[in-house]
Amino acid sequence: MNDLIQTLRAFGFQLHPLADFGLAHYYHAERDMMIQLVPLASFQEIQQQNLTHDFQQNISQLRSQYSTLIRIWEDVWMHKKAWIIRFLASKFERPTSVFARDTRIVEISKDLAESFMAENHLLGFLSGSRYFACIVPPHRHFRIKDCRYWQAENPLIMVAIFGPVRHLTRGNLAGQASGELIQVATDPSVRCVGGLSKLISHYAKETLVDNMMTYADLEWSEGNAFRQIGFVPEELSSPLYFSHHEGAMRKICKTQEGALACNSGNLKMRISF
Repeated sequence: MNDLIQTLRAFGFQLHPLADFGLAHYYHAERDMMIQLVPLASFQEIQQQNLTHDFQQNISQLRSQYSTLIRIWEDVWMHKKAWIIRFLASKFERPTSVFARDTRIVEISKDLAESFMAENHLLGFLSGSRYFACIVPPHRHFRIKDCRYWQAENPLIMVAIFGPVRHLTRGNLAGQASGELIQVATDPSVRCVGGLSKLISHYAKETLVDNMMTYADLEWSEGNAFRQIGFVPEELSSPLYFSHHEGAMRKICKTQEGALACNSGNLKMRISF
């Protein structure tokens, strides 16, 4: 992970004395941002010492101490270097600001959504049932200096993927139509103010859903962007364990035995309309 350390130092991160679980931590004082590095060999040692549960909980403890806390695994860095570097750069560069009121929401093809997510989402593309985007209409093109993705000759700056509508039968939400936001991503060079809310509102009105759920990956965030627009935490999912298949890409393990990596679970969140 030496190249990751060099990248962090180039952004101004410094090695921090914190050494939880023997892991290296790099801190950016100006941004109050802490990054925990997890080599695969270190995780094997954590497992051998029966500290996996404590390790999974550790990220929540650290997040209470710093404005931003993320955990970068060795295998994730190997496969997502370009994305992680763009993510880090977005924390230090001033993006082009576009207000949602200056955009339009349009439905796009699966192929276009897949291409956009492959470049702009940590997990790549996850299939859904419908795909929507924020585009910048012609009279606002002057706000965008450059753009890699276009829809009908308009810059495409944000994409959301939604799953099929489910009709709930249990609990307090029985009888309601529920949507699912599977993925959302923004061009890292653009800050689309209000874009997430506009995408969700558009979908909710078009499909007449009563509520919508989504998940936040706790190793990268606590879902603050969702909280700000009205999502409420509902439950914490169990951590997942991973092995590797061809090309050392992650695949889910049913049990902890034989796992080469894990996560700290996902936060399930829901908004009602």
